[in-house]
Amino acid sequence: MFAKGVNPVSVGKLFMLLIPTLVPLTFPMSFLVGSLLTFARMAEDNEITAIRASGIKLTGLILPFIILSLFFSSSLVWYNQNILPTAQRYFRILYQNILAEKPYIRIEEGTYLTLNQYKIYVESRDAQNFFHQVLIYKFNDTFSPPVRISAMKGRCYTNFQESLVFELFDGKISQPSKHALTQVVDTKFERYVLVITLSQDIKEYNNASRTIREMTGKELKLEISKIKDNFSATARMAVEYNLRNGIAFACLMFTLTGIPLGIQIRQRNRAIGFAASIIVIAIYYLALIFGITLGDRSILPASIAMWLPNIIVGIIGIFLYYRMSKI
Repeated sequence: MFAKGVNPVSVGKLFMLLIPTLVPLTFPMSFLVGSLLTFARMAEDNEITAIRASGIKLTGLILPFIILSLFFSSSLVWYNQNILPTAQRYFRILYQNILAEKPYIRIEEGTYLTLNQYKIYVESRDAQNFFHQVLIYKFNDTFSPPVRISAMKGRCYTNFQESLVFELFDGKISQPSKHALTQVVDTKFERYVLVITLSQDIKEYNNASRTIREMTGKELKLEISKIKDNFSATARMAVEYNLRNGIAFACLMFTLTGIPLGIQIRQRNRAIGFAASIIVIAIYYLALIFGITLGDRSILPASIAMWLPNIIVGIIGIFLYYRMSKI
């Protein structure tokens, strides 16, 4: 965005608003990796054996970690239902305001962009924000072929956020002949100015209603109670609401799994610990994707589907604790 002329302050704000979206993902992973590596190191150094030999139960050692993970899980429930959707809404509003001020930043190299009845393509952009090999199609409401505007070079700017102005150089306009649509008339130009009026949805997007991801937990529950007749919409909202709670309690489930897994690995090598963590995380998020699918299609209630990953990881943790007690 810096290269496209966006204010560095606005870019910094966007980055800061992205950070809250990482918290629900990074916290559970950190609890898994931290508990697994900590107890693997203790097992490798025979500290677990020494504790058992002293007559101290492992429950007393493990319990503080469980309480800590339970505290963070409970805190994440409130965070996911209140702070996260608010941050996502402010991010969208700020990003759409930037687009309203500088709509041309949406123009990517080698990608078609649709604006109203226009399709815009640029091959490359240089450091001075000049486009090269510009191609613009204007589609009409009728069945006539589109007008094709090509230029070797061009630039773009806004006119009081009301329109997008393309200043094109060294090109031609190819349009159907008025007498025969099968014939094309080419008009060459050295400089051509094209004005595209921005639609209201681009200029006033920040006034749109909130998306499901931008609703707080209270707002979701209120909307669910309002639209009980629309079963598909209710299912999606219920999935979103329970998804936030389920991911929050991944901290607890990952801790319950990471502790016995680390004790049984008994390896100081961090690569093995990270590999085990990746496997557990992969199982969890594959189950999460599966649960979201079941919930969206109303095959399972959202309250069950979104807790399916926690149930699976919890069963793995119980099995590992059982095996640990036999060692």
